[in-house]
Amino acid sequence: MSFQNFYLINTATDGTVVTLIQQGQNVGNLKAIIITSTSAALKDISLLYQNDTEAVPYYLIYKQPFPIGGTLLLDSDDMVGFNNSSSGYSLYFQAHDTSTKATVILKR
Repeated sequence: MSFQNFYLINTATDGTVVTLIQQGQNVGNLKAIIITSTSAALKDISLLYQNDTEAVPYYLIYKQPFPIGGTLLLDSDDMVGFNNSSSGYSLYFQAHDTSTKATVILKR
């Protein structure tokens, strides 16, 4: 799987958990993550790291209320950098219902 910078997420068709970076992709450190709500109502979202073997989630944000048209910028190297080797972690976007729409941009 190659690195993808841009995601158009619609949980009605994509499911409520979307893999942004798969464990073992060796993407290297991210510089920023930008999430923008394109939903027509307030939604809760989460962003998490998880080692696929351990299946224990580590949340960057958890059930963050996300307003209509809201944008969240995570741009600290210390915050968004992570081990993405085969023994490292995957990065996931999680919505808490099946009618969430968002765009996600990953900058490295």
